[in-house]
This record gives sequence, structure tokens and C-alpha cells, in this order.
Amino acid sequence: MCGRFYLSFLPSAEDLFNQQFGMPVPEFEYPPILSDDMLPFRDITTIHPQNSDRIVCRPMFWNLIPDTSPKFESNKTWFNTRKEKLEDPYQKNLLRYKRCVVPMNGFLENKKINGKPVYHSQKIAGKTVRKKENYKFTLNDQPLMMLAGIYDIWNKDNSGARYSCSIITLEPNSLIGEVHDRMPFILPNDMVRVWLDKSVDDSDFLIDLIRPFPSEKLTMKRKWPDNLSAQTDLFG
Repeated sequence: MCGRFYLSFLPSAEDLFNQQFGMPVPEFEYPPILSDDMLPFRDITTIHPQNSDRIVCRPMFWNLIPDTSPKFESNKTWFNTRKEKLEDPYQKNLLRYKRCVVPMNGFLENKKINGKPVYHSQKIAGKTVRKKENYKFTLNDQPLMMLAGIYDIWNKDNSGARYSCSIITLEPNSLIGEVHDRMPFILPNDMVRVWLDKSVDDSDFLIDLIRPFPSEKLTMKRKWPDNLSAQTDLFG
């Protein structure tokens, strides 16, 4: 899964976007939301095509809310969408016509063993702090990565269109598989433009693009605990 990430800066130089992603820098209709702790059920920065020749950067609520919902709220946890679910009619329609990318500098995953989180206790300033073991993942050779997502637009109460999104996940590569049984779909640089191209609407082609990002292109660093002297408490 992907349930926590950080975006400390979003490069806006057009030559950088052209060089890395083969596309001009998106139009910033809203200032990017920057934080070192992005979590679901709040607004995050996304990039999506507004029409065939305009790509924009806008905030979206990070938990997918269907346009058919009577209220802008959901009783489902849809901040991630499994690749396998993209065959379902609703998700397939979004895959074909409402794709976005979520820019980030890195994401975090909690380590699990047999599906259960691993906890550690550590003394800090004389107090015992107990948290889940977690790791940060970044790209080796560039500071910005793009995760693929789908989105929907809700506009039931005439207060204006409201956007919500979900990040696509799939089976992990060998590196992330050491920590978690799912990983987000990280777009290779040359695929970002394809993902944002509204003329690409073949769902079979798009699903075939969704593959684990190569392990050798990622760096994994443990965030907690920050030393080996912590007391391990398996499964909480």
C-alpha cells in the first residue's frame, strides 16, 4: 500500500520537466501542498490533464469518492486502488478517462511480518517511545518521483467541483517486498507523459503498463528505529 509520503519541494523549472518527463511544467492553478508527512483523508498535490493540451497541478482529496456519492464522503477506504480492481467497471472507467499523477520526493512503508506490523521501543530523552518499524523509499538518481493514480470529480451541491484521488498499488519488487506485500505504481520518467495523455484510453494497454518499479533504481533507508539498540516487540 501507500499511505504516507512527503513532498518538500516541487521543481517548477520547465527545462527540468522537459528533461525528466518529456513534458512542459504543469500550470499551477493552486500552490503545491508541501509537507514532510502527507497522510490519507486530506488534500494532496496532484497533476492531471484538464483537456487535450493542458496539464494542471491541483489539490485533490486523498481518498476516492465516486461522483455518484450523495455527499462528498465515502464509507470505503479508497486512498489506494489495487491493480486487480482496475478491471471493475467503475475503476476501469476512471483508468481510461481520469488518470493523474501524485508527485513526491519519497514515501514510507511500515514493515510487516505475516501481515502484522513490527513495533520497536526506544529511549529518547529518558522516555520510552514505541512506534512501528518503517522505511523511506526514494529514487537513486533524481529527487522527484511520480506515482500513478486515478481520480473522480464530485459536484452534487452546486458548490463547485471537488476532486478526489487514489494511488494505484500492485505486487512489490524484491526490495519493497522485504518490508511490505504491496507497493505503489511508480511511473518511469518516459511513462509520465503517456499516463497523462487523454487520447490513451485502451484499458488493456494501460493495465499492462502497471508493473513493479525496478528495485535497483530505489534506495531504502530505515526511519524507525534509528539505531540497532531498540527493543523489538513483534506484532504490537
